[in-house]
Amino acid sequence: MFGAVKKRTLLLIVLVLLQFGLGAAYTTVSNTSATGAEVDAKQYWDNVLYSSSTHIFIGSVLSVESKWGELDGFETILSYASVSVSENVKGEAGSQITLKYLGGTVGNATLRVFYNPWGLIECHTGDRIKAFARQDEREPAMFQAIDVEVISRAEMGRGFAGWLR
Repeated sequence: MFGAVKKRTLLLIVLVLLQFGLGAAYTTVSNTSATGAEVDAKQYWDNVLYSSSTHIFIGSVLSVESKWGELDGFETILSYASVSVSENVKGEAGSQITLKYLGGTVGNATLRVFYNPWGLIECHTGDRIKAFARQDEREPAMFQAIDVEVISRAEMGRGFAGWLR
C-alpha cells in the first residue's frame, strides 16, 4: 500500500509539473531505479530541477519590484528581482541579471504561488539566494525563476511585522 501511495503522489506532482511545462520529458514515474533500489525523492526532484534550468547561480538580491503584467494571456502580478551574481553553478549568467517570477504584492493585492514540489518563490532585498532559472531568449539579462533557495535571509528587523514575511 505504501508503494502505491508514493506512486500516486509522484504521479500527481509530475502532472502539476507538466501543467507548468516543467519536466515535459518525464512522462512516467517509477518508485524504483534500474537496479531495483528505491529512488530518493529529493535526489529525483533535484535532478528534475537541474535539468529544467538553463542557469543556476548564487547571488544577492539588490532590489525587488512587483507589478501587474501579462502571463499566457492573463493579467497577473509578476515580480522582478535584480540580482548581483557572485557564482555561476550552471551556465554563464551576467554579473547582474533580472529574475522574474509569478507572485508579489501590488498595492493591496498579493499573489503567492506555491510551486510543487519546491514551494514558494519569494525574494527580498538583501537576500542571498541560489536561483534555478531559464534564460529568456529575447532578453539575455532576464531569467524566469524555476526555484529560488534562500541561503541567507535579509535582516527583517524586530517586531511583529518582521515575523510576517
